[in-house]
Amino acid sequence: MVNKDPKFRAEFLEDPAGTLEGYGVDVSAATLAEIKQVMPIVKKHLPELAKIPVGYDGLLNEVGRNKRRGRTEDPSPLIL
Repeated sequence: MVNKDPKFRAEFLEDPAGTLEGYGVDVSAATLAEIKQVMPIVKKHLPELAKIPVGYDGLLNEVGRNKRRGRTEDPSPLIL
């Protein structure tokens, strides 16, 4: 959703932990603390972060297919 829905992306960038909790995503206290620590750094170094990425549909679709197939590789580095 964060890569396709501008409203959700804006909510997530404004308050990532609250947004996840609001959508019913269970996140550990340690992960919430890490999100709160990392997001200001990410925003500082990626000022264009609020824009929805374009031209990555193939990559996002492949990641989605791999997830549905039960693969466990972490695609996070590819998405960032």
